[in-house]
Amino acid sequence: MALPRSQGHWSNKDILRLLECMENNRPSDDNSTFSSTQSHMDWGKVAFKNFSGEMCRLKWLEISCNLRKFGTLKELVLEAKKCVKKMNKSQKYRNGPDFPKRPLTAYNRFFKESWPQYSQMYPGMRSQELTKILSKKYRELPEQMKQKYIQDFRKEKQEFEEKLARFREEHPDLVQKAKKSSVSKRTQNKVQKKFQKNIEEVRSLPKTDRFFKKVKFHGEPQKPPMNGYHKFHQDSWSSKEMQHLSVRERMVEIGRRWQRIPQSQKDHFKSQAEELQKQYKVKLDLWLKTLSPENYAAYKESTYAKGKNMAMTGGPDPRLKQADPQSSSAKGLQEGFGEGQGLQAAGTDSSQTIWVNCHVSMEPEENRKKDREKEESSNSSDCSSGEEIEVDV
Repeated sequence: MALPRSQGHWSNKDILRLLECMENNRPSDDNSTFSSTQSHMDWGKVAFKNFSGEMCRLKWLEISCNLRKFGTLKELVLEAKKCVKKMNKSQKYRNGPDFPKRPLTAYNRFFKESWPQYSQMYPGMRSQELTKILSKKYRELPEQMKQKYIQDFRKEKQEFEEKLARFREEHPDLVQKAKKSSVSKRTQNKVQKKFQKNIEEVRSLPKTDRFFKKVKFHGEPQKPPMNGYHKFHQDSWSSKEMQHLSVRERMVEIGRRWQRIPQSQKDHFKSQAEELQKQYKVKLDLWLKTLSPENYAAYKESTYAKGKNMAMTGGPDPRLKQADPQSSSAKGLQEGFGEGQGLQAAGTDSSQTIWVNCHVSMEPEENRKKDREKEESSNSSDCSSGEEIEVDV
C-alpha cells in the first residue's frame, strides 16, 4: 500500500531510519512470529521526524508485503535493511552521471511510436486489447519498413555499448560497488562445497555411467510444448522480427511479450499445448505398438538412462516407475521421467541448450504450478552431449 505524498515522502534513507527505530524498540520477548510481535509494537516510540507512529506502522506493512511470511520481527527487519542497501547501490550505479540509456528493440520502438495514434483511434479500448492490435500491425509491416526499425536498433545498441564502456572507464568506483555480491561468504562456501561434492560423485562413476548415449528411434513422435508459455515461446522464437536479436535478448523479449498479451490469448496457447499433448500421447501409444519386444526394451532402457543421468548431473530427481513390457500405454512409460526445467532454443543442438531457472522464468507462477504435474510425467529433455544412434524399427 503506497503512501500518498501528502502524508510524507519516504526516501531510502528514511526507510533505513524506520527500520533502525523498529530494531531498537521491538519487544524484548521477540521469539514468536513477526506478525504477533508487530501487533504489540509501540509505534509511538518508533515515530521520528515528521513521520507519526501510524505512518510508520503503515509503511512497515507496505515493506513487509514483499518479505517472507515466517521468522521473527528482528530477522525480517534485518532482511529489509539488506534489501534497501542493495537497492541504493544499484540506483547509485544506474543513476550515476552520464549513464547511457538502453535502446529500445525494433518492436518496442514501433510500439512507442504507434501507441499515441492508436490510443486516439480507439479511446475506449483497454491497454491489453490495444497491445494485441499493435502486435498484429507490427507482424504485418512490410519487410523494408521492419528492417528500418531493426537497423535503428542495431545502430543505437552499438552506440549504447560504446557509451557504457566509457562510463565504466570513467567511473570504476561505481562499477566495482555494483559488482559486489550481497551473498555471505558462509553461503558461498556452502554452495562451493556442495558443488565440489557433486563433481566428485560424478567422477567416481564409471565412464559408461557418466553420460548416456542419445538414442534416436526411427518414427518416434516429436515431443510437443509442455504448456501455453512454451507453445508461445516456440512460435515466437523463429519469427522474423526476432532474428536480429541475440539468443539472450530473444528470450527476454519473448518473456516481455508474454506478459503483454491478454489472458484470452494466453488461454488460446494453453489450449493448443494441451491439444498437442493429447495428440502426442495417441501417436506415442500407436508407435509403441509397432515396436518389437527388443526395440521396446531398448526404448525403455534409453529413457530410463536419461532420467538417471539427469539426476546424477544435478537435474531433477526422476521418480522412476517400472513399465510393463507387454503394455503399449505411453502413459506408463512417461510416468516418472523428470523434465529439465528449461527451454531449448530452436535451431540449436543438445549441447547448446539454454536452461532458464524456473524461479526466474517470465512465465507466471500460477501457470508453473498448474504444469508441475505435467512436467513430472514427461520425458527429460535431451541436454547431454553424446553419440547419436538411430534405431530402425
